[in-house]
Order: sequence, then structure tokens, then C-alpha cells
Amino acid sequence: DPKTLMVVVRLLHAIWSLVVVRVGYRIALRLSDPSIAWRAGLWLALFYFMPFLAVRNLVEVVCIPFLMLGVWRLVRNATGPDVRDALIAGVWIGMAMNVRFQTIFFAAGPGLALLLQRRWVPAITYGLGLAVPLLIIQGGIDMVLWKRPFAEIAQYVMYNLANTTTYGVQPWYNYLLLLAGIFVPPVSLAVLFGFFRRVKPLVIWLPVFLFLAIHSYFPNKQERFMLPIVPLFFVLG
Repeated sequence: DPKTLMVVVRLLHAIWSLVVVRVGYRIALRLSDPSIAWRAGLWLALFYFMPFLAVRNLVEVVCIPFLMLGVWRLVRNATGPDVRDALIAGVWIGMAMNVRFQTIFFAAGPGLALLLQRRWVPAITYGLGLAVPLLIIQGGIDMVLWKRPFAEIAQYVMYNLANTTTYGVQPWYNYLLLLAGIFVPPVSLAVLFGFFRRVKPLVIWLPVFLFLAIHSYFPNKQERFMLPIVPLFFVLG
């Protein structure tokens, strides 16, 4: 029965979405203190995100726990990611790219931050971690289905380049307005201010900022495109 099937599917998505609350709390605890982390966890539980979105098989939402798990591996050590953490973080974020390809703009951020910090070995290891799920899942499945690797990604990129203005064009500040209101003012305004107030830790601030900046530059803007970074944006803010 289709209704029974969807109850099961949405229950699984609901369970998967709880990862964001738990990991978001742990990230906030690493970046601040128990009081702020507790409040961040409560807000994530309240918003996440939103319940009517969290239970749907929407790629912009399904990829979020993968991103959060990857970021947690990047910040769980106070001294920064070691080789093992960088590798696992790359695998998690690479899984997010398999679900939502646009998270490649996010995925570039940690590697760039590690390079700017002259942490060459973790940066290279992180890149290798990204490649593992892309090669095995995207490359392998496309070889079976289309007889050539990365066929889906190639067609997806070509389609988006050919339809940059097909679905409407919004101003560059459209996503800033979205983030200024998505957590309900005045809380959302405080979060927006907090995010831009400091750029630390760079290894997670930079990927969120790159994702926001590149999507703001791209003509085609839909609110759902911003969902992958919303919980992390909130935690940083």
C-alpha cells in the first residue's frame, strides 16, 4: 500500500534527520561552552528542518547529516583534524556530494582552509576521502547504467549551464534575506550577525561561506538550494 510505504520511508528520514541535532550539539560544544551548545541543540531540534521537510526524500535535506558528520570529524580535535579525521571527513562529505552534487562548493572549503593553514598532509588526505565515494558510487553505478563513468554528473552540469535563467532570476542578496528570516527574527538576525562576525574555525566557516557566495552569484535561485548549509550556518552563528 503506497500510504504504508510512505509512512516507513518518512520514519526512516525522520530518524536520519536526528543526526543533525546530536552532531550539531557536539559541534557547538566544541566551538563554545555547554550553555550555548545546549541552546543550539534545542533550537536545532525545534527547527530541524523543518519537520515537514526533514521527513521528505528531498536531496537538499537528505545530504545534511552527511555534511554535519564530516564537519564533526574536522573539528572534534581542538588542534585540528589529523590524517584519519581528514580522511573520514572527506568520505562523509563525498557521500553528501553523491546525494546533492552542488555540495561540491561546500566540499572545496575544508580542503582550501587546510591548504591556507599549510596543513598539507590532512588537505591531501581529505581530498582522497572525497574521491572514494565519488569513484565507487558515482563512477561505478554510472559504468553499470550508462557504460561510462560520471555520466550523470556530466549531464547534470551541462543541463544547469544551459538553464541558468530558465527557472527565474533573483537578486544576489536573495539568500541573505532568506537566512535573515528563516530562524524567525530577531533570532535569525542575531545568527546572521554572528556568522559574519568571525571566520573561525576557518575549516567549517569557509565551506559554508563558499556555498552561500557561489549560490548567490548563480542566477537561478530557489530557496531549497540553501537548505544543506542551514543547520551549520545556525551553529556557527
